[in-house]
Amino acid sequence: MNSSAHRPSFGFSSLRNIITWFLILVLLIYSLYSSKFILNKPDNPDCSVPSSPHLSAKDNLDKDDVLTSPANTSSDQEPARKTNLLAAPFPERQDTTLQLKHVVFGIAASSSLWESRKEYIKLWWRPNETRGVVWLDSKVNVSKEEERLLPELRISQDTSSFKYTHRQGKRSALRISRVVSETLRMGWRM
Repeated sequence: MNSSAHRPSFGFSSLRNIITWFLILVLLIYSLYSSKFILNKPDNPDCSVPSSPHLSAKDNLDKDDVLTSPANTSSDQEPARKTNLLAAPFPERQDTTLQLKHVVFGIAASSSLWESRKEYIKLWWRPNETRGVVWLDSKVNVSKEEERLLPELRISQDTSSFKYTHRQGKRSALRISRVVSETLRMGWRM
């Protein structure tokens, strides 16, 4: 018997095991490091990051009320005049919470599937509350009653003239990007 047949050799499988254990170790270290930021609270509550830094700075200045300015001191030991550094008030903070009125829907739909698609759109569309457009590939018939329950219908530009050579992609990607650009060109603002 050959004794070299029983010796383990350093090959592909052992290299794969080393790489696997290395990646597991890196993942473990990363998890522990990031959990430190999530789970630990600051040691000193006075040093915590305020939720609104410009308001806390204003509050700190209000506590001192006024600060001494070196330019205001005179050589004859006159008491230092105090100048309020908050001459201009801070602008009011606007409400920036995301609401449904901030979202514009650009929906791509096929005229061949419109009858089933429009029923789904009716379920979630809120007239006079949601904003958006349905971009179709060709004209469809919609009753007056349905027209008020659906977003505006428009015909998207034809994408067949665009050269599309991506072997793994689908031509519908052109249509989707077209819908996004056409919706943005409508210029809706808040």
